[in-house]
Amino acid sequence: MRNRPGILIRGHDLRDLEQLLEQTKGTGIDIYTHGEMLPANAYPAFKKYDNFAGNYGDAWWKQNKEFEKFNGPILMTTNCIIPPRGSYKNRIYTTGAVGFEGLTHIYEKEDGTKDFTPLIEQAKTSKPPEPIESGTITAGLPEKDGKMHLMFLPSHLFITLTHHPSTLLSGQRTPHASPHA
Repeated sequence: MRNRPGILIRGHDLRDLEQLLEQTKGTGIDIYTHGEMLPANAYPAFKKYDNFAGNYGDAWWKQNKEFEKFNGPILMTTNCIIPPRGSYKNRIYTTGAVGFEGLTHIYEKEDGTKDFTPLIEQAKTSKPPEPIESGTITAGLPEKDGKMHLMFLPSHLFITLTHHPSTLLSGQRTPHASPHA
């Protein structure tokens, strides 16, 4: 766990994650995944971002407890949002198909990009996330019979990005890896 402000992103939209990582480069803000975004920690295309800190938290149904302790803004890219508590409601943003009354929605511009400035500015004034668990999980894309197979691991522990290069795919992902593309 790093001792810097962070933004938590959950859902399935890898394009949103990529744009958020690009927009926060060099700002001192770390990006953490939550829930369904866990497999992104194994994608080689995201390893180039020093501000990609790992996974924080567990399953969607633990949002109320975990979001309170995260301290920074939270971006919901797909559904699985539960009614937020008042203690952190002002830190949750939605985008894409997900929305919730009273939350700020980040819309896609005509060129397909999104401006995450509101989250970034809020993160700059946030405290670092509070640790909720410790340990590591190795996540990667192991080879079996000469073929790569995606391995999903439980997200109940914080993930550090220390994977052996031979366990990960090389090359670039397609620019439209989002389920909304």
